[in-house]
Amino acid sequence: MSGLTVGIIGMGFMGSVHARHYRDNGRVDRLLVATPVEQEQKIARERFGAEVFSDYRSMIQQGQPQAVSICTPNFDHYEIASWLMQEAPGIAILIEKPLGVNDQQVAKLTKLAAGHQSPILVGHSLRFAGAYIKGRELLRQNAIGKPCYLEARYKWFKDFSKFPAWKRDPELSGGGFLMQSGLHMLDLFVWYADSPVVEVTGHAEDLYFKDFPVEDTFFGTVRFANG
Repeated sequence: MSGLTVGIIGMGFMGSVHARHYRDNGRVDRLLVATPVEQEQKIARERFGAEVFSDYRSMIQQGQPQAVSICTPNFDHYEIASWLMQEAPGIAILIEKPLGVNDQQVAKLTKLAAGHQSPILVGHSLRFAGAYIKGRELLRQNAIGKPCYLEARYKWFKDFSKFPAWKRDPELSGGGFLMQSGLHMLDLFVWYADSPVVEVTGHAEDLYFKDFPVEDTFFGTVRFANG
């Protein structure tokens, strides 16, 4: 059986991470990369042996991948994902988090995803980490008793001034710490609780990097239907 043809849209840090894993995966025969940035095109060719395209539509139409990773900046996720869901129904899609930068984008993509013929996955990678998988198994087996509540703390010491400008713009990024890394914790809550969310409260604050209009600190509580 021939291997898979996989495409990556965007070749920044996360694009390179995806490319490395696809390159080293014995089930992938062809790697396609779409990026308009010449330096990223060079990296895709020389480091990962990829076939390169200047835009994602050309990559889809000419390369005909069976699966695609969307690894662009947050503000591009909606446009690319919505186009793929409507124009390429047979392609499996992995969208790096966040799914969108506002509620409207997420709602529209969720509706489109319901009619897509192939699998769609958002890049909440902790669901595939062994320790978290084992923790969920123990909960579901009642091996450690009935949980009263779930608690997570995520400390992320990074200098916001060194981020790309788009990450510091809430219109382009969707937010600061919560959108960049805090989503991992929220997704684990949903996965572990295995119950619909009924209430969310939270507070976002700029405690350290007050020059930027995105939060560097977030406190929140999520209540589920099962208590």
